[in-house]
Amino acid sequence: MSNRATATASFRRTRADTVAAVELIEVDRI
Repeated sequence: MSNRATATASFRRTRADTVAAVELIEVDRI
């Protein structure tokens, strides 16, 4: 269960980083 929680947290953090990167690209485009 601990490993599952860690994996979930890691996935959420990675997804947040990806979203942030996409937002930066969109801002650069504008």
